[in-house]
Amino acid sequence: SSRFSFGIDHDTYHPRDVPREPNSVVMYGRDITPRRAVPLAIMAVAELLERRPQTRVLSFGNSAPIATPFPYEDLGVLTLEQLAQTFTRASVGLVLSMTNYSVIPQEMLACGMPVVELAGVSGEGIFGSDGGVTFAEFDPLALADALERLLDDRQEWERRSAEGLAWAHGRTWDLGAEQIERGLREALRLAAAFRA
Repeated sequence: SSRFSFGIDHDTYHPRDVPREPNSVVMYGRDITPRRAVPLAIMAVAELLERRPQTRVLSFGNSAPIATPFPYEDLGVLTLEQLAQTFTRASVGLVLSMTNYSVIPQEMLACGMPVVELAGVSGEGIFGSDGGVTFAEFDPLALADALERLLDDRQEWERRSAEGLAWAHGRTWDLGAEQIERGLREALRLAAAFRA
């Protein structure tokens, strides 16, 4: 087997010259996909709102509103341009992955928005343990802690944003295609050597 990187469409996902809302969390609320741990995200956001009731919560990714114990703005399924605008205007992204990581955190990072994600799954191997993505344990309190810190600690937000932009910079779909091609060529070389 060989590895390849998911790409980022940098023509769409990039920082824009618009004001960023300082107290907003964008949650990937695609509850039709169980591996996205939306119930856990909801518990974390509920805890965050107990601590910071001024936080504005936006949810996207689902064609129908999700049930939550708190008010939020349902954005539904967005176009790529709408996603990029949302990722550029909001403060922090919350995207949970219990199996394979989603491309959404890297698109958020490319727009300068730090992300909170689950520790110990697949994301740390992709994003690194101390970059634009803050990893938290599979616990609503730990996730709320991570969100709260990014919302309240401007230096930490700035550092994570800059790290995320740097990480995203070289990620393209062309690079991913080249990695796939190298992997296929190596597999063919090994197959030919095995047959010889």
